[in-house]
This record gives sequence, structure tokens and C-alpha cells, in this order.
Amino acid sequence: MADGDVRIGQRNIGGPLSAKDIRMFFHVEELELLLLCARASNVNKVELNMVGIRGTIHRSKETGMTYEVWKFVSGPPKPANSAMMTSLTGKKTKFNHG
Repeated sequence: MADGDVRIGQRNIGGPLSAKDIRMFFHVEELELLLLCARASNVNKVELNMVGIRGTIHRSKETGMTYEVWKFVSGPPKPANSAMMTSLTGKKTKFNHG
């Protein structure tokens, strides 16, 4: 949840209650970048802006079964900052995606 904001709704796209075969894969490099950003944060979180989901449909060569592969797409990840933590510690995170 973002800095104590009040949740006013929720949407699910797919998920464990969906009858569709939907898969998601993460490369180690992607996960490491997200962890690096979160560790640089004063609240140990990573922030992604302009988030979307890209789905591609595949057909198995072996079985002919179709399935979807979903991928999160977004702008570059950045360390999340809490205004309260910044005011208490005086530390606002700076991060280089280098």
C-alpha cells in the first residue's frame, strides 16, 4: 500500500481463480534489479510507474495446447521513498540504474 493511502477498489486480471492457463516468468537479472532498487529505498520497497501487462499467446509444439505468457511492463524501477521516513532521517534515496 502506498504511504497510508486508502484503498477504494480492486481489479483482478487472471489469477488463481481464473480458468485460463496464464504463466509469468522473471529473469534473474530483472529480479536482482528490483531487489537492488528496494534495498536502496528508505522503506525497502521498489516503485514502478506507468505499469502495464503485456500478454502473448503461445501454442505448444508438442500438445497443440494454447496458453498465455504475461509480462509486467513499466518505466524504470526506482526506490520508493516515504516522506515521513525522509523527514525523520533526512535521507532521500538516490539510485543510478547504470
